Amino acid sequence: MNFKNIEATALNSDFKKISILSCKLPATFSAEECAEIDGNNLSLTVEGDFNSDGIIEIWRIGVAKSKQGQYYKVLFATSKDGKLLHSLSTKYDRPGFSAFLVRGDALSWVMCMECGHLADVVWSGETFMLDWGEDYG
Repeated sequence: MNFKNIEATALNSDFKKISILSCKLPATFSAEECAEIDGNNLSLTVEGDFNSDGIIEIWRIGVAKSKQGQYYKVLFATSKDGKLLHSLSTKYDRPGFSAFLVRGDALSWVMCMECGHLADVVWSGETFMLDWGEDYG
């Protein structure tokens, strides 16, 4: 599967397919689930210049499956014209929910609705990295 001409293998050469999580059609979640996501100040898509380079990135959340059958939670950023800019992923036992939490200029990747397990998406000066820190919940 691709997303606006971005193949899953562009995110990771081992990825076989990727599903993008969305509340917009075709929606991954029900209207009630989307209202809960929004009610918790979480988002499945975020726009911002999180590396301060003057280019607005459009960040999306997905679930990927590798050629060996391993699941990954994935986030990636494109430019407004759809060019892939950045991607990050983490292995998981099964596909599942994740979302963005924006606090000021900070972008965090939340792994579940109420568990407090999250990673800050941090610009190192050259690339984005995940800073898992300590769970807050």
